[in-house]
Amino acid sequence: MAVHRPDPELLRRQLESLRAQTVRTWTCRIGIDGADAAAESLIRHLVGDDPRFVVHAYADNVGVYRHVERMLREVTADAVWVALSDQDDHWHDDKVERLLAALTSGPALATAATCQAALVDRDGVHLGRTDRRPGDVIDLLLRNHVTGSLTLWRGDVVAAALPFPGATDASIHDHWLAVCAAGLGEVRLVDEVLQDYVQHGGNLLGEVGRTTFRSELRAARNRGGLRAHLDHAARHRWQWRVAMASGLVDRGIDQDPVVADIAAGRVSGRLLRRAGRSVVQGRLRLRGAVGVLVAATWSRGAARP
Repeated sequence: MAVHRPDPELLRRQLESLRAQTVRTWTCRIGIDGADAAAESLIRHLVGDDPRFVVHAYADNVGVYRHVERMLREVTADAVWVALSDQDDHWHDDKVERLLAALTSGPALATAATCQAALVDRDGVHLGRTDRRPGDVIDLLLRNHVTGSLTLWRGDVVAAALPFPGATDASIHDHWLAVCAAGLGEVRLVDEVLQDYVQHGGNLLGEVGRTTFRSELRAARNRGGLRAHLDHAARHRWQWRVAMASGLVDRGIDQDPVVADIAAGRVSGRLLRRAGRSVVQGRLRLRGAVGVLVAATWSRGAARP
């Protein structure tokens, strides 16, 4: 659990939902991102003498991407599965049990199991539901559909993901873990709501109000016009995909030729065909695929298709 300036009531509620899990044998490492005596005191009070909770108080604030990376380094090598917890959600009692069953059943090699969540405000008012549709490694490179707090990862996925690639403004820890999992096997979906995903003004990464065409136009205006917006997307959104694909190839996680194309910064014909097929089959939303491919084509390092 990565913690930064937590809401005391939401944190208490989330910790209670972890305690209520039907799977009882686990260790929860709680990492505080940056010196925060009040947060540390609150957490130690809330966990009490429960030995399953281990608190890590880090003096330096490194931001969520690098903080999750250093927290995953605390995971012991014998961990069979790893779950990421937000500080302000609420897990259903059987969440871990259901995801663990999905992770360990079936003929295919499952490297991660993810679920849906109810979107609620801080008072529990229902706002909607997630619609996760994880696909293969190419689908996930182009558009992430795996949220870290909804997912159980196999332990060797975490080991393969460390260290994290170099970051851009678009780097997200669960995106990198998702492509590692898809490169090593299958990301399995339990298409049921297994937690409440709390949406509030303090969300770093939320669900309600995600990117739309109108918000993209607003962002372009704020960056000084369409050209500046495309430059930013090429430097950050596309180069983040290049960094992830390079990491997969360099670590021997995935040798798909299309992954190699992305690692080289190429918008190849086979990449366009794979993206088109995924859109037709419903694994990839057209707007998300087009946005990334436009950024890639705009990038100086991308070959024009």
